[in-house]
Amino acid sequence: MARGFDGVYLDIVDGFETFEQVGKDYVDVRVNPETKQSYRRDMVEW
Repeated sequence: MARGFDGVYLDIVDGFETFEQVGKDYVDVRVNPETKQSYRRDMVEW
């Protein structure tokens, strides 16, 4: 706000699905090796 912005636009909030894809299937609980939790949980916490 101090720089003149009054909001944010979150583009591709479902981008975590890219990291869950294994071939043609998706693994909902695929673990992010950096955070040790699912990519979905990472997005929720972000």
